[in-house]
Amino acid sequence: MIRQADAGDLTLVADLCDQILADDRFGELLRQLADDVLGCDLTFEKTLRTIVGSAEKADELLEDWEHGYDDDELKNLLIWTLVTGIGFGKHEAWVETRNGRIVPALKWWHPQHFGFKAKSGPGVGGFSAYGDLSKHAWHVREPSRGNWTPVAAGDGNWVIITRSSEYSPWRNGLWRGLAPWWLLKQYAMIDSGVHTEKTSKVVVTSSHDSGITAEQRRQLAQYVYESGKDAVIALPEGCDMKLLELQANVDQLYHAQIRLANESAALTILGQNLSTTVGAGSLAATKEHAKKEGRRVRNAAQMLSKGLKSQSLSWWAEFNFGTSDLAPYPHWHTEPDEDFEAKANSLSVVSTALLTLKTAGWEIDEETLEEEYGVQLKKTKALDARENAEPGDTDGDGIPHNEPGNATGDKPQPDGAPVPQPTGDKPPKRTPPKPQPRKPSKPTPATAMLASGDNPADAAGFIRGQIYTDALTDKQVKLVAGELSPFVDRLLAAINGASDYEDVRYRVIKTFQNEADPDRLSHLIERGILLADLAGRYAVTEDVPEDG
Repeated sequence: MIRQADAGDLTLVADLCDQILADDRFGELLRQLADDVLGCDLTFEKTLRTIVGSAEKADELLEDWEHGYDDDELKNLLIWTLVTGIGFGKHEAWVETRNGRIVPALKWWHPQHFGFKAKSGPGVGGFSAYGDLSKHAWHVREPSRGNWTPVAAGDGNWVIITRSSEYSPWRNGLWRGLAPWWLLKQYAMIDSGVHTEKTSKVVVTSSHDSGITAEQRRQLAQYVYESGKDAVIALPEGCDMKLLELQANVDQLYHAQIRLANESAALTILGQNLSTTVGAGSLAATKEHAKKEGRRVRNAAQMLSKGLKSQSLSWWAEFNFGTSDLAPYPHWHTEPDEDFEAKANSLSVVSTALLTLKTAGWEIDEETLEEEYGVQLKKTKALDARENAEPGDTDGDGIPHNEPGNATGDKPQPDGAPVPQPTGDKPPKRTPPKPQPRKPSKPTPATAMLASGDNPADAAGFIRGQIYTDALTDKQVKLVAGELSPFVDRLLAAINGASDYEDVRYRVIKTFQNEADPDRLSHLIERGILLADLAGRYAVTEDVPEDG
């Protein structure tokens, strides 16, 4: 069959591919790949790799598409191009649309009607696709005619799409990789049925001196064969009946071969077999296999798009608009859906890194960040005020807090109030601000910064409470470590002195039972919690307005 195909005769290859497509798994995988292409959103673009933007005559072609390019015909054309390496289609008619344009009605043709034959010279008209392949051409033998007629791709009548090379494209068809696995599966299914039928056999044996003749043995075998499962058989004297059972495991012997063939077919067609195999798999492996299948789908879509644009849509544009240059590319959007969960996780990691770097004093290049991650940063009003404040203005309120006579927490003059002017060498006195509905705050270190972007002066109690709690925690850790250190030393000594696992277990239990005293430790923790709670209450009381 391979030699016949290499000679340009696709008859046997076409018959084999018919059988492959009839298989419940092989054929379904090929149809799944075609559906993954044709089931995507379709637009018409200026170039093959354009993702956004429409071609000049995209709207017109969108109206005409359904009149000439049926999904079932395109599906067959794509499947057979993949499996045999070459697909044939014909403009059976030109259909006039309601807008006055005409569109070709493309129909798929079975490859059994085609052959790659010599155009001239020795062997003309025969199958011998060797030597100078440029002197060969595709020929079609239409059912209504018995002779071979040369055809040309893109001649306005025929559409011939190949997976790769213009010459001998059958060598790149999936059938070459699928054929061995399809054959193995057929043999396994046949042998499995025969094995099941012959699982047990009835064997009649006779002794040497039984006196039974060959004719009697033949009649007895026929009787046993026709007797059925509930029959009672009387054996001649000297004969014995035994049941011979086959011990081979059908699942391990034949079903494993069928599973192997199915998984190998998935690798050949989709580039992966994880999505077709029922079983557990890691998330990373699932994503990687999905990428491989996505590449197969995208390549199939581009192959079909190039063929239709150059050999079919170019004639549609020529007849309707006077030039084939206006023919667009059909673009099936096979790009995977956006992974919003992964995007959200990435944004969370970036946000944490930005906060860490900014707190440490590093400068962030916002333009680069937007280009890399597509996140546009916008400053809050409080952050923008602090970054544009004059030197010494720590909270962005327009008042330098390091001026003599100006304590942290001062506010700007109310509207209409006179601004004191300096007299002599003494600093000017400021008009006292109106009473605010909160308790006065003690000075807060200018280096404090809140993640919310709020003014630190408005949360002085919170900041001092946090500082106190951090110091309390550090001191309590030292005290707890001092309390635990002797016990840990004794525990390590007990472990080091053990001889085996059981001895270690016994020593550890005894150490905890005899020497571990939680009272002192729990007393320290209780006092720490109590002090932290009081500090928190005091901080809230200090920051909350009096009328709150």
